[in-house]
Formats: sequence, structure tokens, C-alpha cells
Amino acid sequence: MIHSYKPVLVAAGATVQLSGSHISGFLCTTSGNITINRLNGPTGSTTIVTALPVTAGLWVDIPIFLGVNGGTVVSAGGAVGVLTTS
Repeated sequence: MIHSYKPVLVAAGATVQLSGSHISGFLCTTSGNITINRLNGPTGSTTIVTALPVTAGLWVDIPIFLGVNGGTVVSAGGAVGVLTTS
């Protein structure tokens, strides 16, 4: 089975809103770390992954189901890259 994902650019120090329910991974272009949160509708969010270190030039598999409300990815420490989501 072939899966396709939407590329989402993540800038340094950014919080990126995700409307999709799945994340497949992160292709890092500048090292740092990312945090992934699942949105719980109007009641807030739940942190799924805290300060995951990412390294320039490396792909990180992140096979996570966020749920129907989507989530956010927060980059810190200079992290830049492309997140793939559906």
C-alpha cells in the first residue's frame, strides 16, 4: 500500500497548526528539537512528544495518530525542516 502525505514546512521557533490526523515523520534541515501536541477540541491539548532531538540531514519516523482535532508541532533550539502529515 502506498501512502501519501502533505509536506508542512516548519521554521525555527515556530508553532505549526496541523489539521490532519496523522504524522509520518520529520526531515530535519537544521538541528534542534520538536514537541508534538494533540488538540483535544475546545478543552486544550495533550503533549504527545516533548523536546524530541532532531539532527540536520536525518529523517525521523514519527508514526503518530493525532485524532480528529489535529495538533501542533513546536520547533525549538533552531529546529527547521519538513513535517509530513495527512
